[in-house]
Amino acid sequence: MPEMIKSPADIKTAPFDPRFPNQNQTRHCYQSYLDFHRCQKVRGEKYEPCNYFMRVYKSLCPNEWVEKHCYQSYLDFHRCQKVRGEKYEPCNYFMRVYKSLCPNEWVEKWDTQRSEGTFPGRI
Repeated sequence: MPEMIKSPADIKTAPFDPRFPNQNQTRHCYQSYLDFHRCQKVRGEKYEPCNYFMRVYKSLCPNEWVEKHCYQSYLDFHRCQKVRGEKYEPCNYFMRVYKSLCPNEWVEKWDTQRSEGTFPGRI
């Protein structure tokens, strides 16, 4: 869950990374995204230092990228469960991704739409 910003002092951007010295931060965004999910996979979701990478990629990556990946991960999770069954553990990877990227309001809306049969995505 993203940290709450309580004051302007709480706003932090990604620090300089010598691997990405140029202004175009696309690779830095992508690498930080990978680092975050690798860290969580190895250390577990509750390992606080992994959130550093999440803060970096959320400050660098265009919102459209994050939004697209959020929605795709939501679809992938439900497709995986539909095909493999609800107890198939690897499906939970997609759930962790969409829960870390998607605003709660979106997920609640999509869940409601799925239960009412009006969800626009193909699952």
